[in-house]
Amino acid sequence: DYGDPILGERKEMQKVIKVKGLGAASNVSVLAQEIVAKCGNLVHPSRLPEVEQLLYYLQNREETAPPAARKKRREFKAKDPFDVTQIKEKAFIDDIEDYKELLYESNEDKLKGTALILQLARNPDNLE
Repeated sequence: DYGDPILGERKEMQKVIKVKGLGAASNVSVLAQEIVAKCGNLVHPSRLPEVEQLLYYLQNREETAPPAARKKRREFKAKDPFDVTQIKEKAFIDDIEDYKELLYESNEDKLKGTALILQLARNPDNLE
């Protein structure tokens, strides 16, 4: 908890900045200058080389990941985790306890359990 900032949470001397324009063909130097210019009250211009280094790391971290990790990331991105249509199973209110148990299993099971509970919640007959 101590070292992991939550997105949007402000801590003393720390702010999370979303960098949308960073890609393989991005000019890291120009992007770092934009960040320092927009966040001048937080990042002193003397820290420009450090910002460039961080951006360079973020830009190249995909290539440094092991091939299995890259493949897994691509597979996970290919699936829309909020697409409940991927779950072909029909949910039954009598099985709600089983669906709740899935929430404590692997990520795939968590998604399945959540989708099944969502099916139940969308049916007004199941809501009291």
